[in-house]
Parts: sequence; C-alpha cells; structure tokens
Amino acid sequence: MKRETNLCMSCMTEKTSTGDCEHCGWSDKGVYLKSYLEPKTLIADRYIVGKLISYNGEAALYMGYDTLTESKVTVKEYMPDAFCTRDKGVLTITVNSNNLPLYKTYLSEFLELNRSLQSLAASAGIQRVLDVFSENNTAYAIYEYITGISMKSYLQNFGGSLSWEQIKELFPPLFTALGIVNSAGIVHRGLSPQTVYVNEKLEIRLIGFAISAARTHGSEINNEVFSGYAAPELYNMSERQGSWTDIYGLSALLYRALTGITPQDAPGRLLNDTLAEPKLINRDIPVNISDALMKGLELTPDKRVKSVNEFVGRLFSVSDSRELGLDQLRAEPTQLIAHLLEPDEPDEYEDYDMADPPKKSNKATSSRKKKKEQIRKIKGIIVASSISLIVLFFTILIMVAVNNPEWFEERFNRPPEETTEATTTRAPTYVDIPETTNAADEALYEVPNFVGTKYMGGMEDRYEIGGIRLITIKVEREYHETAPENEIFHQSISAGESVPYTTEVILKVSLGPAEILLPDYAGMMVEVYITLLKSMGVKEANIEVVETESFILPEGMVDGCNFNVGTKVKTGATPDNIIIFRAVPPPPPPPTEATTTATEPTPTTEETTDDEPQ
Repeated sequence: MKRETNLCMSCMTEKTSTGDCEHCGWSDKGVYLKSYLEPKTLIADRYIVGKLISYNGEAALYMGYDTLTESKVTVKEYMPDAFCTRDKGVLTITVNSNNLPLYKTYLSEFLELNRSLQSLAASAGIQRVLDVFSENNTAYAIYEYITGISMKSYLQNFGGSLSWEQIKELFPPLFTALGIVNSAGIVHRGLSPQTVYVNEKLEIRLIGFAISAARTHGSEINNEVFSGYAAPELYNMSERQGSWTDIYGLSALLYRALTGITPQDAPGRLLNDTLAEPKLINRDIPVNISDALMKGLELTPDKRVKSVNEFVGRLFSVSDSRELGLDQLRAEPTQLIAHLLEPDEPDEYEDYDMADPPKKSNKATSSRKKKKEQIRKIKGIIVASSISLIVLFFTILIMVAVNNPEWFEERFNRPPEETTEATTTRAPTYVDIPETTNAADEALYEVPNFVGTKYMGGMEDRYEIGGIRLITIKVEREYHETAPENEIFHQSISAGESVPYTTEVILKVSLGPAEILLPDYAGMMVEVYITLLKSMGVKEANIEVVETESFILPEGMVDGCNFNVGTKVKTGATPDNIIIFRAVPPPPPPPTEATTTATEPTPTTEETTDDEPQ
C-alpha cells in the first residue's frame, strides 16, 4: 500500500513544491527496480519506504521514515534474490519452490541476528536495530538512521592514513562495540572501511551486519566479501568462524588506517604471502602496534588472536598495562579497554578541521617524557631512602648489642617469668594481629548491567580475569511476557552495585513468552509463517499443517488457523496446538455425461414416391 506524502523519498525532508526536491534534488519521477519496493510504500502501518540505497545477496536497504516518531530510519528487507522474485507493484514476494528450504533457513537466521542486535540497543558504537517484524512473505529490520561518512572517505580526507595518536582517540568505541557484539555471540564478518562510519561528532558507528551466508564466499546466495579485510575462513565454507574472524577484519582495518595501504587479500596470501609489516611501511608506527596487527592477521585461526580483549592488550605497551591498578585489572573487558585507551593528557586539538588534521607537537611529547622521567626519579629516591633507614636501624641495634650486652639481653632475650599460686595474676593483653588476606578478597567489583542482553553459553568465563573469579553467575530460566528467548530480564544484584569478588549473581533468562498473540498470516506461505511462529517461541511439535481446498489462494499459502489472528496462544509449559490450513487447489471436476444418450432409431413407415430411389 502506498502512502501519499510530501516527503522526499531520498532525504525524507518535507517538500514545499511538487517538483524535484529542493534539498537534495531527487525526482519522484525516477524509475525503481521492479523486484524491490516502490517508494512511498507503507509497511507495518507505520514505516514509509523510500528510495533503494543498496542491495546484496541477502537484503535490500531503503531510506525510510517512521510516522510514529516522525524520524528518519533505514529499512532492511530480507530479499535473497537468488531464491525469490517480486512483480512490479506487488508487495508480497514469491519464493522459488526449489529454494524454499534455504529461503526459510536464512529467513530464520535474519530474524535471529536482528533481534539479537535489537537487544544491544543501548550499546554505543553499534547501529541500533529499532524494530523487527514479518510481512509480505518476508521480514524487515528497522535500523536507526545515522549521519556521517564512511571510514574510507574519512581516511581520504586525512590524506589516506592516521597516526597512532589519532587512532587512540577515534577507535575505542569500535573496540568496545565489537567486544560487546562478539560476547553476544554475533560475528560481523564484514569489518572494512565501508562498514565503519564516522559522524560529525567524531563518533564511530559499526554498520553492515549480515547473515553468515552473505559474507562467506561460495554460499548459495550472492555474497559480499570485502577483499583485503576478509579472513581466510570466509573463503572456505567448511572453516569455522568466530570472534577471531572479526579480529582479522579489525586488524586489516587498522593496517589500512595506519599505512594507507589495503592489506593483500587472504587467497593471495595463502598462495604467496607478501604482506609487509606495518612498521616497515611507516617507521612512526610503534613496534608493539605493528606486532599486534600481524598477530591479528595470522592466516591460521589457531595462531590468531581470539578476542577483542586480548587484541587490545597486545596493542598497548607493557608499561601501560603495568600502570593499571588491581581494580582496573579485574574490571570487565569493556572497562579495561576504556582505561587502556585513555590518552596521557587531554588532547590539545579537541576541535579541528577534518580536512586538515593536525599532528601532535614534539613539544607536547617531550613534556610527557620529562614528566614520566621525573616520576621515575622520585620513586627511586623514595625506595632508596626506605632502604637506607632500614639499614641504619639494624646498624644501631648491632652497636648497642656490642657495647651494652646487659641492656640488650634484658630487652630481647628475657627468660619467661615463673609464676606461683601466690603471685598476683594479670589479665592477659591481647594484640589484634591482622590475618593475612588476599587483596582480591578485600577488593570490590562493580556488577555490570545484564538486563536486556542476550545470554550466551560460556558467559561466566568473561568474569574471570587472571585466574580470579570476579562474580559467580547462576542462571535461572523462566517464561517472560515480553523478553524474547535467551534474553536476560532480571539480575539479583543491581547494576553498578559494588560487591566482593566471587559474589553470586543470579540471572533470570527468558524462555520466551508463556503466551503470544497469534500473528497475522495474510499473504504468507505456510513455511514462512511457521518460521515466524518458531521465532516467537512456538515449538515445532505444537504446529500442525492441514491441507484445505481453496479456489482463491495459490498453493502453499496460509488459508487460516484454528485460532483467530490476535488471539492469545499458550507457548509455555502447557502449550496450545496451532493448526495451520494450507491452501491447495481443488481437484478438477469429474467429466460430465451427455444429457441425451444415443438410442436405436424407431422404425417408421414411410411413403415412397417414384422420384426417390428405392
């Protein structure tokens, strides 16, 4: 359904005339690709779809407008063009019958990925998912609209590369965002200058999330693999992928930012690895940074850095990590990353023209070195003074023992007093001797916020650093009305509260809603509707398909259910069985019999004439 509006379908700004947009010059008379949604189409009775921004083997990306919040959005439509088509002017897509199983599998992955991202809505550095829903025999994800330029354009504005000091200021949100994404079990697989954006506030946003098949060479759909940034396992369907896959992409992105050169692509490196170390290209790159990038660009996953936390630890010098206190060392990964990336001094170029980035002055660098050298000297003086005092004390003690043995004997070698019954006894004096304690037992740990995030297996290991258990996580699973399956909806200790190490925190993880409102099935194929029900928590064992003849609907479409749309259906401990009626064409009518049957002619007496032959 189209929505009449004066909004420009390119920039979503109100137009004051009927001609081309006075803001961006876009013309409403422009043609659109027939397989994709026509501009001004209204979906979910809320979102206006604008011009097509881009498309790949997984989905189409449109400019959009949220009529409820009156704000710009980005609309992502699941549209694997290798499996399905859409006739011009028609909303519902048609799936090729031979590809229906794969279409359904990838649709389920699309829904799961975007709902997982939606649960990370509060995480900075990640393009937020605002809404996820199914319609038109497919699914949609509504993303926040972000402004700015790609990292590719940003680097071009800076002459092709950045200094390490500039990267320390710009990239921390990306490190944190990727750590959060990987901890939630999500692998991006497409880190590159095209999927990292920088806005006018110099804030980084990670965009371009996609299902695994869309970023793996050789999959059944048209894939998008970023040459030079894609790890070797993205070129081989049989290889395992994980957080280490994103570490390769992150390392390649930093390599490009520091050297101005795109790394050699993984297939070429496997044949003849000619990738030069960053420090050989740019001598200003610190040795530990160069080594960390090469470790992140290892061709063999087993030799590569496995996590963002480990990678950040390698990026920063040993001296930086030694200056961390106990509380910082035991902080959760995102806190540790943030501390490591704090600049030594406030940046003297807080605001600057992006087209002409300044360089750190040698004077400021020299000043910091002098301050550190002074601190080292002061520490040395304090330590030397303490040792001298201790030596002086024992020297005086020895001299007294030699010159006055009686006094020494009386003070330090007095025999125990003999007591008798007549001796007046004194109450013993007790001295409080502090017990030997472990610093980790006395320290406190600030409980992070778990509510609203997705629970993943192995989550407990995130809260053990250096062999010290920060908190003990216990999981209880319950049905929840609004929280989707595997989302944490309650924690026994509030976020931000400081507790001793090893304190037990009980996390309540959702099994999904105990009942749902039966979603609309109009225009949906049965297999797609089943996928939607399962994503809402309905078990496959509680779904039954019954064929019913239909003179109107095409074969395979949903022709109704045993519950009305919008009815509450139980999915919990005592689930309802949902019967889906699948449309099938009626059988052809039987052949009709002739209304009159052939009979033997009745003999009649006819008169003959001479004119007729006998």
